[in-house]
Amino acid sequence: MNPRSRSLFPILTLLALTLAAPVSAQDSQATATATAKKTQDTKTTRVLTTPALVVKTIDNEVAMAMLSNFGSPDLLPDLEKGKHYVLKLFGPHRLKVSTGDGDVGFLEVMVTPGLLVKVFEEDLSEQLSAVEANIIFTLGQFGVPTKEIAKMTRAVASFPHQIAQLDLRVEGNPMKGPKGVKIDLRLTPAANTWFSKIVDGLEPNDQGAPLLDVTGAPMSLSVAVKPGGLVALLEPMLGLMACLGTRNKDERQTSRGMLLKILNGYDGSMAVAGDPFAGNVKAITGLRNAAGVKEVMASEPFGKLTENQASIVPTVDAEFEQRAFTHRDVAVSRLTMDMSASGLNQVTTQYTAVAGSYLLTYSGENEGPAKAMIDAVLDQKVKRAPLAKSALLTLTLDLEKMFDRLAGLGIPAPMEEDGPRLAEIRLFRGENSLQLKVSIE
Repeated sequence: MNPRSRSLFPILTLLALTLAAPVSAQDSQATATATAKKTQDTKTTRVLTTPALVVKTIDNEVAMAMLSNFGSPDLLPDLEKGKHYVLKLFGPHRLKVSTGDGDVGFLEVMVTPGLLVKVFEEDLSEQLSAVEANIIFTLGQFGVPTKEIAKMTRAVASFPHQIAQLDLRVEGNPMKGPKGVKIDLRLTPAANTWFSKIVDGLEPNDQGAPLLDVTGAPMSLSVAVKPGGLVALLEPMLGLMACLGTRNKDERQTSRGMLLKILNGYDGSMAVAGDPFAGNVKAITGLRNAAGVKEVMASEPFGKLTENQASIVPTVDAEFEQRAFTHRDVAVSRLTMDMSASGLNQVTTQYTAVAGSYLLTYSGENEGPAKAMIDAVLDQKVKRAPLAKSALLTLTLDLEKMFDRLAGLGIPAPMEEDGPRLAEIRLFRGENSLQLKVSIE
């Protein structure tokens, strides 16, 4: 059997568990307490009457991998023309196999994350403890308090209960290569949860996203959401972010206040484009409170925090010039990070400025592109446009160029002569769900 098929379904079935998103401490604790009460007797709750996982596929190898991974003794039924396999998971080693009618593409997966957690509760509990220990060790070296790490791991553990259902559909056969594959992932939140509030707040920004004048970029990203949804999505993460580069409670409170003011200054739009492997990337972020963001960025505590966070890795030597130069009365900061001590033999430079109603960032050696971005804003040359089909986010990757860059860094490129050339990722909000569409051409 193809070894790739064996590794496919553990990833798919546990996908809901790896979609880590922070929730409030109260929400996490309440979910954890409710779950504990419902699952005091794991021996009686691990066998379900409703399937935690349903997989429909036309592929024999995928179906066989399901049987193998979940220890089912059953054999696959004969598959007649126009039929597909249906595999339903009710508990450990309790996989029911049948056939069904209808178009399922290459693969359809339906997951009820809360039930799936119940099925593998004992194994997941052990794995979560090991992961938490590793995270505490790693983030502890960067000054993150154990209390904040515990909140994060509780959030990860409770997140499956935030999702009512996860639906995945795959068109094209990824076993034969990614080219021509289309993936549609839909997350439906459980009612009255933190995740449902996030989904409710994520609406397309009427003004659209800024347009960057970058042609032939290996990577381009556009975001256009209403500011309230952006704040609701990112604000819970500020507690952890505020710990990076700070040494005590007072510094963390100051850091969180600055980050919150910057976050509230965003209008929910962004465009990023360039070549990250060459260290040449432009970014422009829309602001609804440019004066407030500029005030924070010009403050002494922000300068100290920026340099401390950039130097959080001991082998990185960082220097932050809060006012490196001025162009058309716009102050431009410069962050230089020397990573030669880490063996990368690389120095990166990033310029940042607030011009008009935009936060501008340019990563590259020369000041020229940063000045040109300021000129474009001040001369009213930056246009905005809604994302296609009212998307919240679009990401386009020129795979051929990106793999060429990897090859230049000594990393073998997994490209074949007729391999994929372009990947497009789009995020939408449905009536009561988030939908992620991936297309590889």
